[in-house]
Amino acid sequence: MVQIIFCLSIYILLALMLFIGCKPGESSISDDVFFRLNSLRGLFALEIIIGHCVRFESCLLTPLGNFMLISVGYFFFISGFGLARSFHTKQGYMDRFIKHRFLHLLFIAAIALIITTIIAYISPVKTDFQVTPSSLPILLLSIRARTNWYIRELIILYFVFYLCYRFLHTHKKTVLCLAIFSVCTVLFYLEYRYSLGYTRCWYASIVCFPLGIITYEYYDKIIPTITTAKGKMFSVSILLGGLILSLINYPSLTGLKFEITEMIYAFFNNILCIGFIAVLLIALLNLVPGNRILRFFTSISTEIYLFQFIFISIAEKMQLSYPWKIAFVLTLDIIVSVIVNRLIFYKPRTCLSKSS
Repeated sequence: MVQIIFCLSIYILLALMLFIGCKPGESSISDDVFFRLNSLRGLFALEIIIGHCVRFESCLLTPLGNFMLISVGYFFFISGFGLARSFHTKQGYMDRFIKHRFLHLLFIAAIALIITTIIAYISPVKTDFQVTPSSLPILLLSIRARTNWYIRELIILYFVFYLCYRFLHTHKKTVLCLAIFSVCTVLFYLEYRYSLGYTRCWYASIVCFPLGIITYEYYDKIIPTITTAKGKMFSVSILLGGLILSLINYPSLTGLKFEITEMIYAFFNNILCIGFIAVLLIALLNLVPGNRILRFFTSISTEIYLFQFIFISIAEKMQLSYPWKIAFVLTLDIIVSVIVNRLIFYKPRTCLSKSS
């Protein structure tokens, strides 16, 4: 009973974060919609953290573990949307891209790696983050293994975006989509052949990145389309269809190899993400979310996402039950994230600036 109350309390707290202070406000202006999308980063970051804590559990919070791929798709979407927006609204943006976006992302990844390693060494519980590399190749492999896959994939996507939008004058979006598909093909081959860790998470929501770019560039055509009655029905149909198709047990039905069925799941997971993004856009055209708690978590959303993994690893080594695991991870993650944000990343800014 205590665990049931705990699970329901988590759902209620997430719902309160979303709905308290949420008010009607119809607007089809792209900047307004981007601001509303961006204001939800803290909520989706928390969902991912809780999802990581319960993904192997069988409890009322288990759906949050499955919802993580949609939350990651959301982050891919606002990244693509923000990059396209900056490209079209900021003069000379691509001239500064390597320094202000690409190197900044590498810097964030390096800071996260250093701090999580320090935490691992001062922790009384030994984790995989505590491994000391004995040579340069092992060091590089260690850095790769301990840098979260999402950051590594985002670095690749940023690089593809830069090449396409810096050097191509026409067919940017077509080449970008083909390049991303090619990257997926190569990574899938490497995983299929050598098991290098490029699992389904690398592909399950990646389509949301080019979707964000395309949505911004064709905003005036897409928004009027999805807000019609047929558009809303189609969006909900994609969402439900992607959900149903993602729940089918393909290995038992097809007898295909694990790696192949993982790609089937990834394909339908992307369909699910597209449907969710479409429904979210429709909602945010008419609603303005916002309250102090939501703004607080959005301000540290990058940090709490990056630092969660060391605390999850410690909690798992301590064999904490999932309620204590969630409490432990969230508490320490928030404390460290606030400190790092204030000491390293803090500067006066709007919540638009962090993703653009």
